[in-house]
Amino acid sequence: MIHDIFKSNALKSMTIFSIAFLFLVLCHPPSGKNIEKKSEISTIIKKDFILITPTMNQVISLGEAVDFLFKAQGQVLSIDSTEVYLDGEKICTEKTKGLSFRDKTLFHKVGHQNIRLKIFYGQKQIQTLSTSLIILSNEEPKILHFKVVRQIMHDTLSYTQGLIYYKGFIYEGTGLEGRSKLKKIDPSNGNTLMERKLDNDFFGEGITILNNEIYQLTYLSKVGFVYNLETFELIRKFSMQTREGWGLTTDGQYLIVSDGSSLIYYYDREYFTQTNQLDVSDQKELVGKLNELEYVNGYIWANIYGKSWIVKIESKTGIIKAQIDLKNIFPKGMPVSYDYVLNGIAYNPDNNTFFITGKLWPVIYEIKIVD
Repeated sequence: MIHDIFKSNALKSMTIFSIAFLFLVLCHPPSGKNIEKKSEISTIIKKDFILITPTMNQVISLGEAVDFLFKAQGQVLSIDSTEVYLDGEKICTEKTKGLSFRDKTLFHKVGHQNIRLKIFYGQKQIQTLSTSLIILSNEEPKILHFKVVRQIMHDTLSYTQGLIYYKGFIYEGTGLEGRSKLKKIDPSNGNTLMERKLDNDFFGEGITILNNEIYQLTYLSKVGFVYNLETFELIRKFSMQTREGWGLTTDGQYLIVSDGSSLIYYYDREYFTQTNQLDVSDQKELVGKLNELEYVNGYIWANIYGKSWIVKIESKTGIIKAQIDLKNIFPKGMPVSYDYVLNGIAYNPDNNTFFITGKLWPVIYEIKIVD
């Protein structure tokens, strides 16, 4: 009984306190300072303009003029100027009182480009409009031709994922769980001189050599390895930032990575942090399934997974400048399967040639590009 009386009195006290608090709030609104903050927030989110063109992910060709058209909602407002930002960098300021302008020099590389328009109008008011474009190359890739210089024996158990020629030797990274290896090969006869097997949990992918160290990606494990070039001793591991690991090369400063999409990523070799990325395109579309990579004199050569051709990509713009069809060197009797596709590009600066092979192929070809 005493407990019930105490509980009842407590509830009454809480009710009286709540009513008193509500009375104070209603009779004493927030201070003027807070009202001003609320007004400022309303000004920020107010939309006086809407973007008409370009539409989100509109596709244009490199060098094509772009219409930036926006209009006022309701009353006509005088515009002082408009700033254009491309991927966060201001690229131009248009001093105009009109609501549209054109510019043919905004874009210097292909792929997805984020656009932000900052409109200055009225009495020091600012509004930001955002959209994105997909820029395609404005040129058709040149068709390259080749001749076979020689053929080298290749281990038919090697599921080739990466290939490099370095100081007289071929280095190969192979895949598949339980069969992934790092190998050093004598190019005179194809014999394996040294190898290191990966743990069974890892599916090996692309490899490259930088500063006398071998870097190797894995497919889905999000881990990579760094080895001593001379001994194949594991020096350290690194965490991969891409969703998947596919191809790997270097321009002598950065590690360059593909993940099976149309994107190529640049990474710092010490901490494996991303420093840049590049979308790849021809004149028709963004080109995906970029696989094994090889950097040569400002260009990235890439296998297209499942295709018989290799593309030559300008490393600053992502434009596919040329391509070469290698279907005529597929070994006779090779099964038509993704397990036997073309995959392996190694540039030989000594002869200005390329070593080319595929997954489980019995041969490595040395080819020379001819006009």
